[in-house]
This record gives sequence, C-alpha cells and structure tokens, in this order.
Amino acid sequence: MRRWKTMVCGLLAGLMLLPTALAAPNCSFADVQGHWAQESIEKAVTDGWVDGYPDGTFRPDATISRAEFVKLTLSAMHMDCSFTSWVKKSAVTISKHDFPVPYQPKKFLDMDSNWLTTQGWLETAVSFGLVVPSDYSDGKFRPSKAITRYEIAVMVDRAMGKVYAASHPLTEDLPFTDVDQIPEWVQGYINEAAKAGVLTGYPDGSFGHSRPATRAEAVTMVQRMLDYTREGVDPDINLIVKYVPDRWSSDEPAQITTKKVRMQIVDDVLYASIYDILVVQNQMMGGKISMKWHPVWQQIFATMEMTANYRAGVQNYYVGWSFTEMDDSSHSGWFRYPTRMLDGEIMIPIYDFTFDYPELRFQWDGYWDEATRTMTLSVHEQNDHHSS
Repeated sequence: MRRWKTMVCGLLAGLMLLPTALAAPNCSFADVQGHWAQESIEKAVTDGWVDGYPDGTFRPDATISRAEFVKLTLSAMHMDCSFTSWVKKSAVTISKHDFPVPYQPKKFLDMDSNWLTTQGWLETAVSFGLVVPSDYSDGKFRPSKAITRYEIAVMVDRAMGKVYAASHPLTEDLPFTDVDQIPEWVQGYINEAAKAGVLTGYPDGSFGHSRPATRAEAVTMVQRMLDYTREGVDPDINLIVKYVPDRWSSDEPAQITTKKVRMQIVDDVLYASIYDILVVQNQMMGGKISMKWHPVWQQIFATMEMTANYRAGVQNYYVGWSFTEMDDSSHSGWFRYPTRMLDGEIMIPIYDFTFDYPELRFQWDGYWDEATRTMTLSVHEQNDHHSS
C-alpha cells in the first residue's frame, strides 16, 4: 500500500530516531563498538532509518519512548507522512449493519502539540493500524513514556501482518519462564513475534514483558522484522497480467506487462502485492474497482460488482456482499499459504514452485517462465476467481 500516494507531504521528519538529533549519519559510534547489537545498529544507520546524537554517541542502553519507536518503525518501513493521504481517505471500520464506514478513531487527549502529531507520523501510524487508539483506555498515548517489550511485540506484529494469528488463542506454550506474569491478551502477539525470530528472551529464560526496551533492543527488533518481511524480494521478476471479464469468453484478453507489482519468493512460493495487482486490473477495467483498508483487521476490501476481501495472515478470502470479519471457516476462496505483509502491502501467494497437481491448476492461475523469470497471471471478476 505504500504506493497509494496522491500527494507529497510538505512536512517530513528526518530519519532520526530522536526528533532533536541533527547529527550526520555515523556508522562508527564509539559506544556501540563490541556491543551485542552493534551489527544491527550499524546496518540500520547505513540504511538511513536511524541515527545517533549530535555528540557522536548512540546510547544503545538508553530507553526509547513510545513516540520514538513509532517513528523508528514507520521510517524503517518507508512510511512517511505522504503515505497518509491514501490510508486516511480509504481507512474504514465495520458498522453494526455489517457495512464499511469511514474509520474515525478517538483522538488522543495528549497528542495535539506533540511532534509525532505535528510532523504527521501519528496520523500515518493510526491510519495504517500500527497504533490503535482503542488500546489506550484513558485516551492518552503518553508519547514520552519508555516503550515496553510487550508494546513492541504488538507493534512489530502489526508491521508484519500478524494481527489475525496473534489475536487467536495460543495453541502452544510461550517459551519463557515468566509466562505466568504476561497478560493473556498479549501472549499471542509475543508468541508470533518470537516465532518470526523478532523477539527473544533473556539468558535466564524470561521475556520481561513490562521491562522498558533499550534503543539497542528496539533497533534490533525492527531490523529483524524487516529481514523477516523482506525475505526474497525480487524487483527483477516480470509480470504479465491478463484480464478476461468473462472467463468463458472467446475474446482475446487484455494484457499488461509490468515490473511495478512488488513480488518476493519465500519458501518456494511467489508472493505479489494484491494492491499492485488490483491497480493494474483497475486500469484494464476502466476504473471500476474501489478499494478500502481496515487498519485494525489489516484487510483490503476490493469492490466491483461483488466484493473480495483480502486479510493479512489468512489462507481464505471472502467474496460477496458481506463485510463480516473472515475466519478459517470461510471457503469462498483460498490460498495454499497465508498471506504476508511487506512494508504495509498485503502480499498474496500467486505461484507455488512445488505444486505438482495439474488437475488442481485452476487454484493457481499463474504460469512461470524460468528462462525469462516472467510470471503470467490471469485475473477475472472477483466473483469468478480463486487466487487474486
């Protein structure tokens, strides 16, 4: 979804971890030499989404505030405030009549003059779903409060598109000795982040969910999140999109060849941004597709004559008029693998390199040419299609 930009934001914060730090990027902080997080810190600095202090230090063992972590995560995902223009306009929630309505979360009581708000970062975080105001019962974000490890678990899961899995009851025990001290509602988030390799415990086997995170921990967790979500990204794959309004028609399909659809190969499965595919399909259909984004569910509603719903982390999607939240009982459409999230974009599986059942080929409309590294994908009306 990061390509859903319709304007350029005039007020961008820099890529600094702290809003007051104006030092030039420096990969050789004296106080990170030999530190356990040195490699992650230096990589983050080189990539441009974090920096140190004007005095040339990084202060890896200092704490990091909630506001600083939000900006850090959004910067790492390339979500600056220009991203806000689309998600703010398209963000929805579901009404009591099971219909999408504009997402209008309550404003935080303590954020009007905070730099996270004035520089545009809070609006981006809320519109995307990294920050959900209803999580804060008293209506205050407390931006200067040191962020805890469990709060980071929740945010990185949202960045990875793991809300669906994290919101369900655990089917396994958390691998930490202090599990009985961790609130039940957050255990799923910690479990998903741990399984993805983003969060680890301490040498004594504990997780320390309520401990304030250090700057080194925060950078390391975000770096691991990026490594997990960006695995196998390949900008050199060609995609041919063929559009047939009626799959039984004898007419030649419309066709577009593009490299603008973001793709990645993970565990022998090719994933593509459903938003990018829908944009191409929309061009072929003459602007018939309307797309909405549910920040809390991490779900795209693509509406034509019917509606297709794509949610991060599920193997099923729902086609029809209902906007009811999907679950594993939905069999209107299916993928063989759960969808992923990459820098705010839902990535759906469109080709399985190990799929050996020709009689079930209809489940995989894509055809791969290894010689040219080209994927051919047929798309149809949503009410007549099983994989995009």
